[in-house]
Amino acid sequence: MPMVRIAVPGSLDKRKIRIISDSIHTAMVETIGIPEGDRFHVISRHDADTLIFDSSFLTDSPRTSIVLIHILLRLGRTLHIKQLLYHKIADRISTNAGISLSDIMIVLSENDLDDWSFSGGKAQYIEDPTLFARRKSE
Repeated sequence: MPMVRIAVPGSLDKRKIRIISDSIHTAMVETIGIPEGDRFHVISRHDADTLIFDSSFLTDSPRTSIVLIHILLRLGRTLHIKQLLYHKIADRISTNAGISLSDIMIVLSENDLDDWSFSGGKAQYIEDPTLFARRKSE
């Protein structure tokens, strides 16, 4: 059920953008156990005036660019799982898209089951609690 927002530089080519999205999704499937078909990504391209970042804040080597990843997901993951998710996402993006680890920033925001409506103005997980039970067993 995660929803992912990805902000990338406007100069990044479409192929790399797709690789970034695929890398994030695969890492979430592997680490937090989302179903393969549970993919909702919003990707925005920005020029230098609308993607502003500090080149040295909390990084081992200077940033030359930035890929900002914001994942909205249900609460309940352990610190260990979150750290594993950060590592897998960054490693996959760096390996598959050739983007420096220093240029990848990830933020998680957690909420609960009653904060999601997938369609029709319904809170599906609240109106039919068996949906969440079925998802957990998949």
